[in-house]
Amino acid sequence: MASAMPTRYVCVPDEEARTRPLRVEAKNYSGKEGENLILWIREIEMAMRSGLIKLDHQQVSLDISKLDGRAREWALTCSTSVESAFPIWESFKSQLVQVFYHLTRLTACVHAFYQPVRVRMS
Repeated sequence: MASAMPTRYVCVPDEEARTRPLRVEAKNYSGKEGENLILWIREIEMAMRSGLIKLDHQQVSLDISKLDGRAREWALTCSTSVESAFPIWESFKSQLVQVFYHLTRLTACVHAFYQPVRVRMS
């Protein structure tokens, strides 16, 4: 007679149990028209989780390193120091959205409104 096999449970390690960071690349954001700030923020958050970056100053440093152009200039000149301007990731993210999300949408609206009209001269 065959004996019944006991049920086995396999322990699946938690994300927190991972000791080595996973390297995930994120694109740079410069604040130009056509760039999607919300998607960039999601990429950065994914890179921070994968890289096991948990300290606020490390998160802000990573984010600023992934900025280009006017967005980078804005971040580095907001205050006398980056640490005082953005003490935590959430403050950096909210200020970035406040400045660049609305600015890029406004720029797109202005360009759409002021499209040059070509008139044919006969």
